[in-house]
Amino acid sequence: GLHNSRHIHQCCVACEQCRGILMQKGGHLHPTTSAVLLWPLQVFRIKRDPPRDQWQGKKMSLRITDGSDLWRVLSKSQYATVEIPEMEFEISADGKRKIDSLYNHICAAVWNLGQHVNSSGAGMVEDHKEKIMDCVSQLQSLLDVDKPFTWVVHDPSGLSTFSDMTNVEEAPMDREREWTCPEGAEVVVNREGVVQNVSAQ
Repeated sequence: GLHNSRHIHQCCVACEQCRGILMQKGGHLHPTTSAVLLWPLQVFRIKRDPPRDQWQGKKMSLRITDGSDLWRVLSKSQYATVEIPEMEFEISADGKRKIDSLYNHICAAVWNLGQHVNSSGAGMVEDHKEKIMDCVSQLQSLLDVDKPFTWVVHDPSGLSTFSDMTNVEEAPMDREREWTCPEGAEVVVNREGVVQNVSAQ
């Protein structure tokens, strides 16, 4: 079953280990420098969001070829979506900045889908439930990296970044795309990654 998955267990253990390391080594969000210290691995300096008319949308692509790639940390802005094209799967923008390993980003998606199925109970159509659980199974298999896959970040604000940018391909937005921001404003980004229009809802 979903809750007995070894990947979920590994994810929870990893999270607890990270919390322990941060507490022992003084990892924190510094109130003056706004730096997230992930001792002893990396430091993220949190930038203030620029005005939307100054956003420079970007696309970042990383080819995942082995398990070590999944421990690279992604600072995902509250406006960014993540795409796994091999699965036609997308992690949407949820209005919250998230700094975590790719492994844990995937685990969170698995958990959220499982919770959705469990909370829906008998009210969910069986065919829909099966499709979601098939997606969960595919996501879990990614954690083993049995075969390479691609992790693509689409960020209209340009604020997202990886802890290690090695082999990360960066490009402006490659197509016009509408984004609905957490505040409810629609943002249209052109092919050059420049914000063309911001309209309040």
